Amino acid sequence: MSAPRFYAPSPLAAGPLTLTGPEAKHLTAVLRLGPGDAAELFDGEGARAAATVQAVRGKGAKTAAELLCEAPVYADPPASPLTLAVAAPKGDRFRWLIEKATELGVARIVPLICERSTVDPGGGKLDKLRATALAACKQCRRDRLPEIADPLPFAAFLEQGLPTTLFHVTGDRFAPPAPGPYAILIGPEGGFTEEEVTLATASGARIAALPTPILRTETAAIAAAAVFAAAS
Repeated sequence: MSAPRFYAPSPLAAGPLTLTGPEAKHLTAVLRLGPGDAAELFDGEGARAAATVQAVRGKGAKTAAELLCEAPVYADPPASPLTLAVAAPKGDRFRWLIEKATELGVARIVPLICERSTVDPGGGKLDKLRATALAACKQCRRDRLPEIADPLPFAAFLEQGLPTTLFHVTGDRFAPPAPGPYAILIGPEGGFTEEEVTLATASGARIAALPTPILRTETAAIAAAAVFAAAS
């Protein structure tokens, strides 16, 4: 079995490293690792390193785990980093979306504020979404954390100028994009308005449809991300 993973946000280097906070608690109280046990560390920016637990000190919030790291290895950045701009679905469905998008390698997730949006994932909700992305990276052994951006109005997102496909019921079949940064837009439960579709088209976005035209927001987002991953 692979060694359990832990997030160490400082730059990784061969030598001693101390984990504190939630990662130390996970190592000691949840997984009950101790001196001599193997672990793997990653910094969320493409580096990972094998490590061995040397000592565990303190209790509760003051727990610290001392590890000895081997030389890190680095994952290449994606050739076609995907930004998934999606209207936030209700309840825990957005956390599920974040988890699956992380597993599929999405580089950036932007909560999109549309005319028919009903959920504002601001404040503490974003912290929970980022924690979900971190947990997914640990589980699927992804080396790069996706960026969970602050919510952005639909028009403001288009102004960023990324090559974009907007998924809509009246769109054509999705065509694989050229290599490079790309964005996919997914609307709320009521869909994009015709004004939003017109604005996206005027901004140079492609309009595409999924094989099943009517899907929940989170299903459409993951389906589109999977189609993009397969085509890249």
